[in-house]
Amino acid sequence: MEKQKILITGASSGIGREIAYHFARDKNHLILTYNKGKEEGMEKIHPK
Repeated sequence: MEKQKILITGASSGIGREIAYHFARDKNHLILTYNKGKEEGMEKIHPK
C-alpha cells in the first residue's frame, strides 16, 4: 500500500492519539495538531 499524508487533529489524547498510533504503525506521513506545547505533544505520540 502506498504511504499517505494524513492530517490528524487532537493527536495528543483520546481518539486522535489512537488514530495517530494506528497510521504511524504503517509508516504513513503524519501531520499532527494538538493543544499542548510541541515537546509535550511529541512526547505523548513518540515516547522516549
